[in-house]
Amino acid sequence: MTKNIQNISTGTSPVITTTEENIFQVGDTVVLSSTNSTPDVNGEYIVTSILSSTEFQIQPGFDVTSQGDTGEVFRHNDINLTA
Repeated sequence: MTKNIQNISTGTSPVITTTEENIFQVGDTVVLSSTNSTPDVNGEYIVTSILSSTEFQIQPGFDVTSQGDTGEVFRHNDINLTA
């Protein structure tokens, strides 16, 4: 199920905050799209840490220098259908 992103923090291990609870677990592959951080973090990433029911961390392999406040995320194994 696709979740909306509320915040993307800066750094080499940015915290992704969703607008509602998610079911991601450490080791899940997640797909982020339509993000507006600099640089954007669109793509597939492994969840490296769970901070709360709405916050998780990834390690994109580069430094996010400007935070973002929009985008979508879903677990890679989930079927993502849109009309």
